[in-house]
Amino acid sequence: MTAQGAEIWLEINYDNLLEQLKAGKYQPQPLLGFSVSKKNGTFRQLVKPCAVDMIIQKALKDYLTERIEPVLSPHIHSYLPNRGVTTAVKEFCVYGAKYRYVLKLDPSDYFNSIDHTVLEKALAEMEFPKAFIKLIMKFINAPVVENEKTTRHHCGIPQGIPTAPILADWYLYPLDCFLEERAGICIRWIVF
Repeated sequence: MTAQGAEIWLEINYDNLLEQLKAGKYQPQPLLGFSVSKKNGTFRQLVKPCAVDMIIQKALKDYLTERIEPVLSPHIHSYLPNRGVTTAVKEFCVYGAKYRYVLKLDPSDYFNSIDHTVLEKALAEMEFPKAFIKLIMKFINAPVVENEKTTRHHCGIPQGIPTAPILADWYLYPLDCFLEERAGICIRWIVF
């Protein structure tokens, strides 16, 4: 479905969609999977939601970002508005000269290793409504169709859904707090 087709569909089906979302009965469509090659010769699976799911997820992402971003450390630079590699490198240049040691952590296959139970508990700690968390988990658990093969993942966040970056940031929040408490500062950005 094109963006224009989704707009027409939403005009016709808006009330029904809203009712499904409020009742917790909405079921996301399967994600379209495709693989891209990495520099090391391996492949990473990315996904693309259908147009309607993309619209819903963008709304969820905006709400999540609005609630989570103010809680995150100002030293977090990944996937947040007006932050990124450039701001992280600038901050590193300022603080790097003040510290004797620098620790670089590079979690292997980070997005695919996120534990759903831990993420769900982390969202509950932010006091999001249970129905909201349940909807997010439905999007995370949506099946992926690639090359006519359907797979379900019981761990990880699909890379390509709009909520993935802010959920990944929130998942690392306890680690960020621990490192800042122990080291005094933790500058973080994630590149996938």
